[in-house]
Amino acid sequence: KEIVRTAADNLEELRYITGPETCERKFVPNSLPRSLGRDSADILGLPCWQVLHNGREGPGPFCPVPRLLEREPGDVSGKVWELHNSVTGKWYMVKNNIINWIDGKRVHLATLVDISYRKQYEEQLKRFAATDAMTDVYNRKWGYGKLSELFAAPPETRRQQTLCFLDIDALKRVNDTLGHAAGDEMIMNTLQTIFSCIRKDDFIIRWGGDEFIVFLNCGFENAEKVLAKIAFGFDHF
Repeated sequence: KEIVRTAADNLEELRYITGPETCERKFVPNSLPRSLGRDSADILGLPCWQVLHNGREGPGPFCPVPRLLEREPGDVSGKVWELHNSVTGKWYMVKNNIINWIDGKRVHLATLVDISYRKQYEEQLKRFAATDAMTDVYNRKWGYGKLSELFAAPPETRRQQTLCFLDIDALKRVNDTLGHAAGDEMIMNTLQTIFSCIRKDDFIIRWGGDEFIVFLNCGFENAEKVLAKIAFGFDHF
């Protein structure tokens, strides 16, 4: 077993062995607890869900082990999926297999590759694709998709929501007389005022050069109060 442990510690992938029925860890290389910031003794014998997930009291519906156990003997094909460790926040590409262990018994082998940086990069790309480059609010393309999704939801599941169309008066005149830098500053000051008046679950879409949609998660009566607050903020620039 020490030879196996040494070999596992020198691989880039993380590997561990669990009992297929109990999910308790039977073999844990040193590399796995190091990646989790824990000691080997802390996690040996613990089921997967206590190590990789917060607040879970049993295996989740996503666990592939029960389905792997149902396969015919000799079927060595595994299950590959992405796992989010809610304890550390890391993401892993996981491959699960049922194999024969050194004592001849069937065990579950999990191989994990840390893909946290890749997931962060993917999220950054999604963010870049969804936002306006200058203002960092959502862009028109994202807005079309989000509004289509919201309006397609069944009426009984919808919350009270209000769309407000706003445009910045005299932006073209400012651009023509004072330059685009002054126009950009005018846009950013306008957005700063709007953001100071709305809540975290509200959002803004840049619909055009000087046109914005403010999406408020409230009914029309409360939306009028928000708009009055925004207008008051403009009056006190």
